[in-house]
Amino acid sequence: MTKGILLCSLVLHIVSAIAFGQPLKTGDVVPDKEISHVYNYSSDKIRLSQFRKKYIILDFWETNCLGCLKSFKKIDSLQKQFNQDIQILLINQSTRDSTKRFFETHKKVHQPAIPFITNDTLFQALFPHQGKPYYVVLDSAGKVVSMPKHLYPSSITALFTKKEASLVQTNKRVVLKSFLAEELKGRVLSGSVLYRTTDGLRISLPVDTSLAHVSFSRQSVSQLYGIAYSDTKDGIFFPFTRPGRTVVEARSPGDYIAPANSEAYAEWSQANAYDYLLFYPKRLGINKYDVIKDDLRRAFHMAVSVEKRKVKCLTLIRTSAKDKVRSKGGEKVDNFHVSSLKESQTDSLKIYQNSDYKTFSNRLRSIVEYFLKQPFHDATGFPPHKLISLHIDGQAIDSLDIKAIKIELNKYELDLVEKEWVMDILVLREEKRK
Repeated sequence: MTKGILLCSLVLHIVSAIAFGQPLKTGDVVPDKEISHVYNYSSDKIRLSQFRKKYIILDFWETNCLGCLKSFKKIDSLQKQFNQDIQILLINQSTRDSTKRFFETHKKVHQPAIPFITNDTLFQALFPHQGKPYYVVLDSAGKVVSMPKHLYPSSITALFTKKEASLVQTNKRVVLKSFLAEELKGRVLSGSVLYRTTDGLRISLPVDTSLAHVSFSRQSVSQLYGIAYSDTKDGIFFPFTRPGRTVVEARSPGDYIAPANSEAYAEWSQANAYDYLLFYPKRLGINKYDVIKDDLRRAFHMAVSVEKRKVKCLTLIRTSAKDKVRSKGGEKVDNFHVSSLKESQTDSLKIYQNSDYKTFSNRLRSIVEYFLKQPFHDATGFPPHKLISLHIDGQAIDSLDIKAIKIELNKYELDLVEKEWVMDILVLREEKRK
């Protein structure tokens, strides 16, 4: 019986290998098989040969990958921009029905006008990978050209000019073994490294528990300086990393400040984002921020000062002396936040009931500064521990529509208006090198 089971297992393995093939690498050709379970297309079956006059981009995704969901608008835009030359195929392992149901129940997620290959096993076997989104580019003959980390208009254009090498290969993650290796445990006392962000490359953290460490990844130069020169004020960490709190005076300020647009940031970060790692003995009590300042000074030669300057902020104000936010007691309820793309059900009403004012103000600050990328200032004068209650339309918050948010705040004699305030500003000036 055991031999029979082993023989059956061996046969199944051989059949699987024949059906799905061995993992492919750059230069290999993808077999032209009929693919079923296609969603969002004129037919529920396709072959890659239908698109052989174009480059084919396989985009692996899954419903619990937030980066995948956020990328759908960009993917849709790229398909429309290069429609004559490329065909993007979105690939996941969920069933066709569950994929369709996902988009029906997640209204905030943009559904690209692109074919979806669902219930996939073929491409997962041909291109095994960890992490999503994951891309594979095929040429018009079905040959694997590259497996890039990101998709940009410039990298797609490079395909047509036969510069495939410009697509960054990241099918393997490289971990550097350096002065932080296990073999040197207890012998390395301190160190720091600042390097330009490289996809798929990282330096391992210290293995020695006697060492303290701090690390930052994918930071702009202004963000690194903002971290180094900030302290905790009013319960807010790293105030100089917030919108409007750092000014760069240089010939090319865009090299030092990350763009607010997430799609533009991905391409910008290839040349202008940095990773940083610092480690030191815990027993020494070193001021890590002083060390970071010294490292940045040696690397970037910026003159740094903190100056009082006017900053135009979206300012939360009271429109009358009436206190319409005062809590009337009752159960504490709090669902006042921007719904995630992963949430299938979003609240039609955002309730912040019988809870402290400080938390509400900080949540509103996050909406304005993190999502809308504008400086925020609270000028209401309400005490931080004051208990308040508000019921805000959920669509106004989730859509990040500032006009709708203002209408909701007006119900409580509150408003968001643009006003200038004098604040501490971190000023970075590019020094002339001798």
